Amino acid sequence: FFDVAHCHTVMNHVPDTQKLLTEIKRVLKPGGILGSRELISSSVVMGPDFKLLGDAWKMFGKRLDANDGHGDMGSEIKSAFAEVGFSIVRATALFESLSSDDDRKFMYDMFEDIILEPETIQSDIDRGLATSDQFVEWRSALDA
Repeated sequence: FFDVAHCHTVMNHVPDTQKLLTEIKRVLKPGGILGSRELISSSVVMGPDFKLLGDAWKMFGKRLDANDGHGDMGSEIKSAFAEVGFSIVRATALFESLSSDDDRKFMYDMFEDIILEPETIQSDIDRGLATSDQFVEWRSALDA
């Protein structure tokens, strides 16, 4: 048994969140704490080209959904916890402004790793989630 469990953008990728949460609840000690921070992909904004980079994040949410994940799990998390029987559920939201050089480098690398990953681009194109031209535009906007 565990005192605490933590998921950071895990449930966004798991098809059966109820099964995952049931298992976490099973291994938590009575009174144990589950903390989770899940993405709401439709709410992410990035600049300097907010439209293009925002469209890329929306595509990432569609990719999660197409893979039986949950692109907006952050907005569903409170009800998901309650559905499996967590008795005290508190949900908060965080708006971060990542603007330091280190923050920008982190976001650039993360965007490149999860949206512009060469192995997933062709799959996204084949599934109609984005076009090759969009990926070129997103790369340019990210580099800017």
